[in-house]
Amino acid sequence: MSHTYTRVLRLCLGASLTGLLIAGCGERESEVRSRTASPGGTATAHVERSGGKDHVVKDDRRVGDPHDVVIKPVLSPDGGSVAAATQDDRRWTVTRDGERVGGTYDLVQTPVFSPDSKSLAFGGKTGDKWAMYRDGKPVSGGYDRVGQPTFSPDGGSVAFNAEQSGRAFIVKDGQKLPGEYDFTWRPGFSGDNRSIAFVASEGERCFMVRDGQRVGGTYLRIWSWAFGPDSRSLAFVAMTGDDSFLMVDGRQVGSTFAGAEAVGRLAFSRDGATVAFLFRKGGEWCTVRDGEALADRFEADAVGVPLLSPNGGSVAVWARSRDKWFVVKDGDPLSGTYDRRSRLTSSADGARLVFDGVQGGSTSRVEVPW
Repeated sequence: MSHTYTRVLRLCLGASLTGLLIAGCGERESEVRSRTASPGGTATAHVERSGGKDHVVKDDRRVGDPHDVVIKPVLSPDGGSVAAATQDDRRWTVTRDGERVGGTYDLVQTPVFSPDSKSLAFGGKTGDKWAMYRDGKPVSGGYDRVGQPTFSPDGGSVAFNAEQSGRAFIVKDGQKLPGEYDFTWRPGFSGDNRSIAFVASEGERCFMVRDGQRVGGTYLRIWSWAFGPDSRSLAFVAMTGDDSFLMVDGRQVGSTFAGAEAVGRLAFSRDGATVAFLFRKGGEWCTVRDGEALADRFEADAVGVPLLSPNGGSVAVWARSRDKWFVVKDGDPLSGTYDRRSRLTSSADGARLVFDGVQGGSTSRVEVPW
């Protein structure tokens, strides 16, 4: 990794780290922008520009007062609430369902909902220091920068990456965890809420850290990572030179693949025995299961989180091309494209892949054999 690349990477990630969402500020040509949907597809939200003001719109109804600027709204996992970073008279606030959460700040991050949709966390900057807030109350502060927060699966804890005096570290529930690094990326919790993992870097090499201990070696890049369903396993896709490969619990699994342009998110099978992800090369996406690439490839602008069949034998994923969504199973696109979509799931008996797709205002339930 060159020094120029490292500097550019840090600048790009630094913008994300501090939540400096510059896009969306300034004059807008379109009346409606920043469309989003809840994870289950049950609710939608967007920003509407009218009369020189921005309005938060949820399910086609305006929510709360207009603002000078509204950054892309965020829907709660259950679709019941909408939150947004808003600006009035050059001061920033966070609103939830039209009501202000906390105070006013020089700058704020896009807020994050807890998995149970009850809590809201965000970073706020006052002067030259950042603090983290949960439901408007400060968790801890005095940082030079903070990353977006991550809730534990049960919603009880909040963790985030922060920087102070040129060193990066992780903070959980207001307490700094052991270890300092050149740079850290957003942390994540295991399913049992007990472990925290994240990517960190020293110099030009990066590595995985779990509960303060390094996992595996050092790499040019770590594309994606995930905990297993039993909360014990940790998998990630790493890159050294031009080769990328799957690591599970610090050991390489399967083959290497060269020339990856992008790698999607990792997913485990229900029993934790199989790991899958997708990577893009030459404009085409390829499915990888347990480190081995499947033969079929497809074109798409982006892909979602894969779902494995209960026995781990098949992999399905939502893919998007030209604002239309479609499902790909084992590298083969299924028929049908949609404007919005639900999560991919398995039927109760585990025999079928199930999803809902919305096209032209009409919702279709689709079930296909795994």
